[in-house]
Parts: sequence; structure tokens; C-alpha cells
Amino acid sequence: MAISWKKAFTKLPGPDGKIWRGGRSPKGLAHIRSLEALKRHLDIAHAKYCLLKPYFETKSYPLVESRELLPSFEVDLFEHKQLPGFSLVALERQIDSFQEVFQFDRLFSTFDLSQMKGEFCPVEQTVAVQNVQTLRSRLPRRFQDAFQEQFDGRQITYLEHYPALLPFLLELERAHIMSTDANGEFQLSGVYASLPSDLDTEIKRFGLKIRKFKSGDSCLYERNRLFVYQFLMELYGFPIVSERRTSAALFARRLQRMGERFLVRVQGQSDRTITTLWSHNTARHYPRVEKMALVTVHKEQRDAIRILKDGGWFVDAKNRVILLRIIYRQHKFNPLNVRQDRALSVLRQEIVHPLTGRVMTRLNIIKDTYNMVLRLTDI
Repeated sequence: MAISWKKAFTKLPGPDGKIWRGGRSPKGLAHIRSLEALKRHLDIAHAKYCLLKPYFETKSYPLVESRELLPSFEVDLFEHKQLPGFSLVALERQIDSFQEVFQFDRLFSTFDLSQMKGEFCPVEQTVAVQNVQTLRSRLPRRFQDAFQEQFDGRQITYLEHYPALLPFLLELERAHIMSTDANGEFQLSGVYASLPSDLDTEIKRFGLKIRKFKSGDSCLYERNRLFVYQFLMELYGFPIVSERRTSAALFARRLQRMGERFLVRVQGQSDRTITTLWSHNTARHYPRVEKMALVTVHKEQRDAIRILKDGGWFVDAKNRVILLRIIYRQHKFNPLNVRQDRALSVLRQEIVHPLTGRVMTRLNIIKDTYNMVLRLTDI
């Protein structure tokens, strides 16, 4: 079921006063059963609270330059502490705490408890209170009272509460978890999750696979280690950066290898970009990589500016700001390629309409020339 962006959000204070009109939460959130539908809902919530809201509330929001979305991705070491950052893992199945390969604080729904054996009281109010206390204990002290007042007695696992809950989840240092309940509907099922990252093993295994390393050859390893490390991270949409994004990339790699249906999403405070890794149906060897950010259209792109302005695609027309989603294609390493050092290329550029959620793909906003280089090489 498609979710209307126009009906999804209350009005935010924008330059033209016409951004995000509508009700408090999208319809149908309590009955999301597929990963694709969940992703559409998360796109809405994260675009609002992690991109648009900070943009309108920050006097000098550091917009993303278009070249920052082209592989290979540049490293921005400056952390914008006033901007949101988060990690999220969603699994299209029920969670079994003891069997999982990562640690987290479990949140329960009454549907979950009805399927379990043990001395749990399947009373909704009791479960709701326990969930609130679990999340409250992980929040910084200055947010605990406000959280308690807003959610006291409410079942925070219900997906319909996620937009209101998100400002508090953004204050957590670790990931939050979504999975399906006993009825097959997605819910918030965990917080404060630590995503495992065995970086050393993954680099060495990948280097051996692409024949950049040889077992026991330290000299060859030292010469090629940085190239292998960079290529591996780029396959998952990142440069060599923070622990949060590194662990998200390697955990997505592990879930893909395990055959899971999953979505891993992360936003860094340095790149201001929401990166999604998910098991798209067309992605066999690697998860699909997508990035979403607020980008300024260059003033020299006059034709594009005219089209965007006529269609109402600008988030901020005065500053030529758009909500842009980039979808990437991964490439297996091949030493015979003329561009063997590139792990990704741009598959599609989607400009997202700020009121309807429609996408437009016919404009080359980030000035991608990869396909042109390949055609010239072939000639």
C-alpha cells in the first residue's frame, strides 16, 4: 500500500509555508507486513525528522554537495553534533533473542508474549510500562522526563508511534531494531543494539577472494590493504569512516550472506546523508545501496531549475534545495576493467517531491559521467 507523503506529516516551518501539510501519522502503519512497505514508511519518517526538520531549524544547515554522492565517496571528518545520527536494523521475521548474532535490549508486544513460555504477564499495560522503562533507561538523563511524560502507559512497539518516538531514538548512541510480531506485522522490537563488526577478518577474506592478498605474504598485504579496505567499504556505500557506518556495512554484509530479508539504515553526523542497505529482490550478491540527502542544484543547471520550479519539486526554491535519492549498482572486482578501482556506479537518480512523494528520474543532478566514460572506452 502506497503511503501519501502529503497526509503523513504536520506542517513544518518552511520558506514558502507549504511543506508537509496533513495529519500526524500515515494511515495503515499498524499493518505493515513487507520490507518494501516498511521502507516506504521509514523513508517518510526519516526524511522529515532527520533531513527536513533539521534543515528548517538550523540557521546554516550544511547541505550536501552533489559530488559527495558520487563514488568514491569523500571523507568528511567534521562532525555536526547538532544534526541527527542513527542506526537501524529491520528483519522480515520474528526475533529470537538467544539465537541472534547481535546484542540488544528487547521490547515486547502482547502478541510476542502470547507465543512465549514463562512467567510473563500478558497484560498490555504491564508490557507497555516495561517497554517505556527499558527505553527510558538508555536515554541521556536530560531526555528521560520528557520521554516518560509523553509515552507513559503507551505501547511504544506499535509502528504508528514511531514518528513521535523518533526524536528520542535519535539520541541513542546505538541502533534500534524492527522485526515482525506473531501476526507478521512490523514493530519496534529492540533498542541499544550493538552491531558486530569483524573488520580484520572481512578485509583479509575479501582481499584473498579478489587475489590482492596471498596467504602468509605480509608485503603484498601491506601494499594492497588500503585498496582492499576502500573497495570493500565502497561496495556498501561508505568511505573509510566512523565505527557506526563501518559496523552497519559489515553487518549488512553478514546478513546478506546468511540469506536474511533485512534493511540496515544509518545516518552519520558528518555526511548528513541517510544510507540504506537492504535485500532488494534484484540484489543477489550484495544488498541494494541507496542514499538520501538534501542537495543544492547548481545555478548553472538552468533547464533543470526551470523544470523543478514549474513542478514544485524544490524543498526551498530560493536556495534551490531538493530531496534527492541516489540508487547505486555494485560491481564485482575485475582487474581487467579500465576502472577496476570503482566498486559502485550510479544506477538511478530520484528527485523526491516534498508534498506528494512522487519521484522524477530524468535529471542528472549530481552530474554522473560514469556511463559516458564506459561508452567512450568501448569506442
